Amino acid sequence: GDLATFDVVAIGDGPLSYQWRKDGIDIPGATDATLQIPEAGPEDAGSYTVVVSDDCDAVESAPAILTVRVAPTITDPPDDVTVCEGSPATFTVTATGSMPLSYQWRLDGIDIPGATGPSYSIESVTPGDAGSYTVVVSNDCGSVESAAAILTVRVGPVIVTPPAPVEACVGATATFTVTAEGSAPLLYQWRKDGVPIAGATMAMLTIDPVTEGDAGLYDVVVSNDCNSVTSAAAALTVLVAPTIVTPPAPVAACVGDDAVFTVVAEGSPPLLYQWRKDGVPIPNETMATLTIDPVTPGDAGVYDVVVTNECGSVTSAGATLTVLVAPMITS
Repeated sequence: GDLATFDVVAIGDGPLSYQWRKDGIDIPGATDATLQIPEAGPEDAGSYTVVVSDDCDAVESAPAILTVRVAPTITDPPDDVTVCEGSPATFTVTATGSMPLSYQWRLDGIDIPGATGPSYSIESVTPGDAGSYTVVVSNDCGSVESAAAILTVRVGPVIVTPPAPVEACVGATATFTVTAEGSAPLLYQWRKDGVPIAGATMAMLTIDPVTEGDAGLYDVVVSNDCNSVTSAAAALTVLVAPTIVTPPAPVAACVGDDAVFTVVAEGSPPLLYQWRKDGVPIPNETMATLTIDPVTPGDAGVYDVVVTNECGSVTSAGATLTVLVAPMITS
């Protein structure tokens, strides 16, 4: 693109005539002592001579070389790169132009110190390396900046909030939830006692209704295309409502003796007891055994017990207390 000029100085008996030649071939119209090429291009490069002649003789000059230097051109720009955190990343550019070519890589428009080759590599990528990468290629004729290549840094999953232990009654609903961070999409797989649960692939696991067989340790594997992480395990404790195994039995007791009612119940502890007489709670009688000592005639009646835990309550069958009175001569 620059102007190239060749000049020759010759002496002889005039008039002198000139014929410029390129690589030994006459250049049409180039018949002055000066040859100008207004906008030199690569095709103009070569060996230039001039033949100077008069009526007596002709002489050809020594050759002069025209070297046409070309500004750089990006022929293959850097490509976008997507990698996981901790992995290597490399950008490469291919450029043409007169040597030597120099390179300067840039991140978000700012020069990267030391990044002066046709390739730029990051050995272990961090999220802070994400951005727009370009390279400026230059020589003494000019410079050109490549199109931007985007570095996307994907981050493996991290458990932010692990699932918490759950207590649930048989027939109720139990829910486990995990909170995780990382590059989307995040995939979830819940496990019970280390065995994957079919279809349990969301951030929340719901068990409805809970059965006794659901008790165990639950965790979740969270993954993406970078890696996976397993949460701490959370226990599901299944609570069972109380049942009466052995109800209180009827009792016959003499006045002044003692009377004992006992119930055997099963269910998740703690089990709470409340004895009743004729359907009315008896104050402070909150054990599995009710003892009446001494029996009085007024104690006769029907006794039952309500057994309770946090899953519900059950009332035993009633047991009759028959109060026997010793004989007394009234007449």
